Amino acid sequence: MRTSRSQQNADIRRISRDQTLAGDGEVEEKSLYANFRLGAQYDNNVGAWPWDDAFVQAQNLDEDQDDWAAVANLALDWQRVSDSPWTFRAGYWLYADAHLSYDQYNLTGQALTLEPGYGQGRISCRLPVSVNFSTEDNLTDSYGWSVQPTLALELAKNHSLEAWGAASQTGYQSPDSSLAGDDQDADTLGGGGGYLFLFSGGFFRLSGDWRTVEADGDNWDRESVLGAAVARVPLGSRLALTLSGVMEDVEYDNPHSFFNEARQDTIFTTSADLTFRAAGPWEFWLLYNFTRADSNLPLYEYDRHVIGAGLGMNL
Repeated sequence: MRTSRSQQNADIRRISRDQTLAGDGEVEEKSLYANFRLGAQYDNNVGAWPWDDAFVQAQNLDEDQDDWAAVANLALDWQRVSDSPWTFRAGYWLYADAHLSYDQYNLTGQALTLEPGYGQGRISCRLPVSVNFSTEDNLTDSYGWSVQPTLALELAKNHSLEAWGAASQTGYQSPDSSLAGDDQDADTLGGGGGYLFLFSGGFFRLSGDWRTVEADGDNWDRESVLGAAVARVPLGSRLALTLSGVMEDVEYDNPHSFFNEARQDTIFTTSADLTFRAAGPWEFWLLYNFTRADSNLPLYEYDRHVIGAGLGMNL
């Protein structure tokens, strides 16, 4: 779980926030929204170890890395409520987990986003700027910044198109690898577009992104194309289901310094998030996430199932 995806997550949280409040008739009354979740999760492949048993045994890797963890997630979103065409939002996101057995994978991730914007008629633009920081095993793992200038066009009521550019810089402070070309520090450029349909208490979003990554180590120079679909559907007055699916195709530019072959990955991720709004600000949540990574290099092929549940609070 890398905070490099913090902007995509921030977009989903922003849409969910507005649609949730719209269902309550509170959009003009609340400028600050907070969601806190606490719970437990089971992960059948904490370290994303390869699923190829023959490869695992030949490399003397641990074949069984399933584990339980306590998890906490905090999302804060503030927007200036005004009749002015100029807008401003600020968001903060925090994720932390603590594993029962594999504490070397304990992760914290944080992201802060500031988003000025301007809207006139059917056209609006915004400029989200994010900084992020994460640790793994209580050591600094990654840090960086990203900017994503975005232009939105309202086609009709509740239908809109978006286009954006993207630039980011990420640094890693993981233990030095002895493998040549393995420095992951990178500059990224890209862009994308999407379609958004809003309805009472929910939304549907289709998007596509491309990225080109120039890393300090030749093993990590790559081009990627990503397609995603997300939908939030109310199931009555208290129950809501959020479904998402992502497919990412990644082609690496250079032959890998160990395998002597250029790496090609296709990664599928699906998730389902069910929330039940209880009395007052409280909610119960149930989450399932599945990731499948296919690669021409067996070290990078894996399946991963994560199931979580817990208690949440909205303010």
